Amino acid sequence: FCEAMEALDERFDDEEPTQDDIEGILASASEVDPPEEIEESWNQMIDFMGEFVDDPTAASEDQLSEFESASNEVDAYMEEECNIGG
Repeated sequence: FCEAMEALDERFDDEEPTQDDIEGILASASEVDPPEEIEESWNQMIDFMGEFVDDPTAASEDQLSEFESASNEVDAYMEEECNIGG
């Protein structure tokens, strides 16, 4: 998991991703097998991004809140376990 996330992080380091890049990131991330500790949050995050990649503003406040919570959990794991982010 950490190696896959490091590869994605390096691929788009210091540049603003285009829509094609975002779709590529989503496709790559969808194939990653997350650790059990964050599997539910990871899947929520991937599902949200897949559904709202074209228009995040179409998400409800509850969906945005769930995404933010899941994303925060995944980010914390990646920072603590993979030394990515922070």
